[in-house]
Amino acid sequence: MSERKISDVAKEVGVTPGTLRQWEKYGVLTPIRAPSGHRSYTPEQIDKANEIARLRNTGGLSLAEIKSHLGAAGASKDPLRGGDLTSRMLSPGAQVRRRRLERGLSLQKLASDLGVSASTLSTFERTSKGASVKLLRTLADYFGITITQLSAAPQPAVMGPVRRNEGQRLTNLGEGIVVRAIATGDRMMDCKEWNLAPGAQSSGSYNHAGEEFVFVLSGCLELSVDGIGSVRLFAGDSLYFESVRKHSWINPGLETCQVLWVNTPASF
Repeated sequence: MSERKISDVAKEVGVTPGTLRQWEKYGVLTPIRAPSGHRSYTPEQIDKANEIARLRNTGGLSLAEIKSHLGAAGASKDPLRGGDLTSRMLSPGAQVRRRRLERGLSLQKLASDLGVSASTLSTFERTSKGASVKLLRTLADYFGITITQLSAAPQPAVMGPVRRNEGQRLTNLGEGIVVRAIATGDRMMDCKEWNLAPGAQSSGSYNHAGEEFVFVLSGCLELSVDGIGSVRLFAGDSLYFESVRKHSWINPGLETCQVLWVNTPASF
């Protein structure tokens, strides 16, 4: 008989029988069920199980992303080599997981290198939630990319004006933080419009290469910069500083703070 039992398939694929049952429950892999309830897998289903494991381990794809890929008309394309993922971006957590696995790092090792708990990193990899701007900055620096590259699909350069309802929005940077890219492509300057709800903050200080310019459009922004101290900026106020100075920020006011934030070279 060509079918194989669940324990044998799990061993070949490199997962536990419980993982295969989870894939079945999620609808990405359906085995043959005997009247007794025992599961068995055909060679085609085993090939599919190996493909799911590859997409999980190498690509960092979630089960939802894998299900979408396997059910798509173009599923013969490899989503890790362009294909399906050219039009949709991996979630930030999945990106981190993929980059971690590509470097052969365990969850515990990366968490230790970053100075965070393994549970915090695990939650972020699974849900893309729970990471502060400081942690995203640390992750981006660790992998040699920008926060924008970690958080959103790359955008082509726009020649001409960017209207108020245009520009890519980054919404996974923390509670109450929405950032809009107002200059795209491979630029010398990284220009963003920040919208910070009351209480939104960096949750710690960070630094990086380059210089930056902050101009408050509305509301109030409190910036703490090494060598400068803590300053409150109101509408029309600005601050220019070297990014290597550790800095943190918070909206201490009762209304949304809108800020024009420019980094050079592009590092956010």
